[in-house]
Amino acid sequence: MVKQLFFEISEVKREMIISTAMAEFSEHGFELSSTNRIVKKAGISKGSLFKYFETKEDLYFYLIERIVGQLSSNMITPEDDLFIRIRQYAESEFNFFLENPVEYAFIKRAFQNDHSEISKKTYAKYTNISEHLFVKLCDTPALHNHEKKGVFINILKWVITGLNEEFTEVNQVGSPTKMKEAYMTALDSYLSVLKKTLEVL
Repeated sequence: MVKQLFFEISEVKREMIISTAMAEFSEHGFELSSTNRIVKKAGISKGSLFKYFETKEDLYFYLIERIVGQLSSNMITPEDDLFIRIRQYAESEFNFFLENPVEYAFIKRAFQNDHSEISKKTYAKYTNISEHLFVKLCDTPALHNHEKKGVFINILKWVITGLNEEFTEVNQVGSPTKMKEAYMTALDSYLSVLKKTLEVL
C-alpha cells in the first residue's frame, strides 16, 4: 500500500516519482520494469522508494488508481440526455489520453489480458470499478426504471470498449485534432445505432 510519508514529500518530488514510474511501466510492463531504473531516473534511493510504497506492486496499483480516479472525475456532468452524456464523457476521456500519452500507454498495457498474475489481479481489482462507471454514466431519466437497463449498459460497455480498442490500434494517423475528429465521427455513428437499440429494448 502507499504510505502516508509519500504525501508528505514535496509535490515536485512526488510527481517526479509518479511520472518516472509511469514511463517505466508503460514501456516495459510490470514484470520487466525495474525499480532500480525508476529510482535512478527519479533521483532517489531505492530505500526511499520503499518508504513510500510497500512493494513494486503497490506502486503499480497506485498509478492505476490515480488514472482511474482522474477519468472518473471527468464523468460528472449535469446533462440529463443520455446520449449527450455518453458523448461528453467519451470526448473527455479521449482528450485526457491525447493530452497524456504516457498515461494512455500505461493504462492500455495494464489492462491487456496476458494471463500473467499481475493481469489477473488487475482485472480482479478493477472490473467492479469499470462496471460502476458505466452504471453511473447511465444514471439518467431515459433509463430510470427501464426493465432492460442492464442489457443496455452491457451493450454500451461493449461498444465503447470495442471502439476504443479498435480505434487506437487502427487509426493512429494524422494530428491529434484529426484523430479526435475521426474518433467522434465513429462514436456518433455508434450512438445513432444505440438510440435505435434503446427504442426497441
